[in-house]
Amino acid sequence: MTERFSLRPITPGEFDAFCAVPVEAFNDADRHPESNEHERIVFEFDRSLAAFDGDEIVGTTAAYSFQLTVPGGVVGAGGVTFVSVLPSHRRRGILSAMMRHQMPERLRCFRSSQRRCRCKRGWQRGSDLARVHFDDVFPHWPQQA
Repeated sequence: MTERFSLRPITPGEFDAFCAVPVEAFNDADRHPESNEHERIVFEFDRSLAAFDGDEIVGTTAAYSFQLTVPGGVVGAGGVTFVSVLPSHRRRGILSAMMRHQMPERLRCFRSSQRRCRCKRGWQRGSDLARVHFDDVFPHWPQQA
């Protein structure tokens, strides 16, 4: 990655601009306006990482802290999320630099929609099954009847 792009965690004032990058990168026109406010409640600003081209955020990644049970005990892990680079800034090493810089944990969890993306960057498949209980993470969300 060239020196032109700096990497750093975002501030709360940059959160909306940070959230806009994955929306544009994945052409997610259906994102609801209140999504940012729901995300802000659980977002770990110190675990965010943005690539900047001047003052503009052009790449994003973040992580959520959690505990994972493994043979022999429980370990801290990071759930990687918000991984994106604007189409105008791809193929410049931004994603590779962000993923190298991302997290201190030895164990990182990442669900990629593309196998090629995951394996090319050194991630290996750990499981084909995952169970997630969102009631514990988002207790303020309305329950389905």
